[in-house]
Amino acid sequence: MNSTTQAAARDGLPGQAASALPDSADDSALLTTHPHMKYRPEIDGLRALAVVPVVIFHASKDLLGGGFVGVDVFFVISGFLITSIILSDINFGKFSLITFYERRVRRIIPALYMMLLALFIVGFVSFDPDHLFAAAKEILATTFFASNILFLRQADYFDSESILKPLLNTWSLSVEEQFYVLFPPLLFVITRYWRRGLEPVLWFLFVVSLAFSIGLQQVNPDANFYLPFGRAWELMTGSLLAVGAVPAIQRPTTRSILALLGVVLIGIAMFTYTDRTSFPGLAAIPPCLGAALFIHCAQNTGVGRLFSMRPFVFIGLISYSLYLWHWPLLSIARYLTLGDLTLPHASGVVVLAVVVAYLSTRFVEKPFRSKALSRNKLFTIGFVATLAVIALCAGTLATHGVVSRANAAPEQAQQIAKESSAFGASPCLVQGSTLPVSGQCRIGDPSRPVNALLLGDSHAGQLAPLFEAEAVRNGLSMARFTKARCLPVVTGRFEPADPIQKGCSAFNAAVLDYIARNSELKMVFLAARWDIYADGTIRAGPASGKWVGDPRSYVAGQLASFAQAMRARGIAVVVFGQAPIPMSDPASCLKAAAFNGRSNAKCLTFDIGRVAAIDREVNASILGQLRGSATVLPLFDLYCAGQRCDAARGGVMLFMDKAHLSAAGALAISARLQQVFDRLRPASAGPGADKGN
Repeated sequence: MNSTTQAAARDGLPGQAASALPDSADDSALLTTHPHMKYRPEIDGLRALAVVPVVIFHASKDLLGGGFVGVDVFFVISGFLITSIILSDINFGKFSLITFYERRVRRIIPALYMMLLALFIVGFVSFDPDHLFAAAKEILATTFFASNILFLRQADYFDSESILKPLLNTWSLSVEEQFYVLFPPLLFVITRYWRRGLEPVLWFLFVVSLAFSIGLQQVNPDANFYLPFGRAWELMTGSLLAVGAVPAIQRPTTRSILALLGVVLIGIAMFTYTDRTSFPGLAAIPPCLGAALFIHCAQNTGVGRLFSMRPFVFIGLISYSLYLWHWPLLSIARYLTLGDLTLPHASGVVVLAVVVAYLSTRFVEKPFRSKALSRNKLFTIGFVATLAVIALCAGTLATHGVVSRANAAPEQAQQIAKESSAFGASPCLVQGSTLPVSGQCRIGDPSRPVNALLLGDSHAGQLAPLFEAEAVRNGLSMARFTKARCLPVVTGRFEPADPIQKGCSAFNAAVLDYIARNSELKMVFLAARWDIYADGTIRAGPASGKWVGDPRSYVAGQLASFAQAMRARGIAVVVFGQAPIPMSDPASCLKAAAFNGRSNAKCLTFDIGRVAAIDREVNASILGQLRGSATVLPLFDLYCAGQRCDAARGGVMLFMDKAHLSAAGALAISARLQQVFDRLRPASAGPGADKGN
């Protein structure tokens, strides 16, 4: 998954990335009452090991960068428990699809619907119309266990901020329920008509899904993250354990060592992965293998007894409700604090989530699991509740978030929202691999031959208003060749690729060919969001090329080589530094502040801490190595001073979304760019030579 979408998903993040707790979180409790199976408390402890890091990651991903792998641990647990229960029922002649799905309804729907109802009530009171409209779409998709599809469709470069999507965590509920639509009938048919083929079929499905996941991660990591096809092997891992496809380990010492190894593998993933780890694919193997080793070997070992202790079991037993509630509560808190949720406040929200999870488990989950409520009554209540949810969401969507609840959005928010929409739809931000039609993306005097180029990703595209203001008076006749998430002029291929990046190498090849054929060029301007490439994984050339060990040095070297080649032709190269990244959507912040009658001061500045670290990294790893071969134009200090960065000046917003400068923000660079023109003019009779004519 690319870094942006992976971070978006894991923050609810998939980017990079939000891990979600599957709905089977309380299925091990079933073993207590299932007539033919023995309860294993250490599995509840394993669930605690999975859910606590997920919650920590969501509260602050800086605390535990790989906490999101807890979802993969739960997929393995789910596959093991559900398959064990189904096979037990089949073996005793008691399996029924209706009974199976009744169990799912009893365990999943009551707690889920209670959370959805609470979210809608809070949203109606506290969310501005646009945010309530978006939340209603999420509620509706979650009701049909299709939220993973919704979030996949939203997983693009210009997606709104993931941490404010209150139901982003429900994607895995959808993945798992989609899996269980097909798996139980398949299991029943195989055991009835070809019992000896059960293990081969499960191994086949496991291998196919794993291979598919590894391959899809290189082609479309967003789809691999959100869809069940690339996740099925994780559930199948547990299923293979349940059917006895893995030989039992008899020696206690060996079992203890392997169980401990399982915990270590999970821990390594949690402490070494980040929201930029390419995930799932190969990276999902260690935590899934760790979970499998624990399930297979921990029973009646010291490790198993440790995880059977009451604190672990308690968290495990409330883990389904804890997962359901913790992310919506964090998301609501971030919305109400305008994105400024401090760690102490986030910790308080987590404590609240634990309390609510206990109450949900005690007073919602357990009563509905009781057989005192008949199947007919259960399905009737579920059907009526579903209709009610649909009606509420339909009404909200039809009235665009019940827009009558609010005054018009602030003018500042309306303006930058329009800018952002137009920017994302611009034909000059190329989607394919061919250059724009001749004359379509020109800046400056179109009657003159092209003597300057603007190259890069969307962070070059955001500078178009700057050059539109400066081009004519500096003698520029410029062509703009920009492609989202495509590092300029570098021929290497980034992994994992995504649909936006598709065609990047071909696009850059076309740009280089254009440069080679154009003898009038005097200046080339490069700009990009350098930090996402500094941490990228690159092949040096086409798909068959070798992996690049140090992507930062590789990118810097490629850019330096390009600058030197241009210099030899008398073409000046100017490389823009990276502007600070607000990390939050200013339009959403302004609307939330206005709706709740709060000061918008937090929307007008942002903390320098994280963006300063990015600036230092970019300068040290890439831009610092270009001095001498290109003119580097730093931008960070134009917006930041002390401990804060400006998101607005004089009531005018400098950013149009969570990552890009507005037109006003781009124009803030004018004076510094003019200094570059003045400095370069004596060296060139091209751009700027006829200034003032």
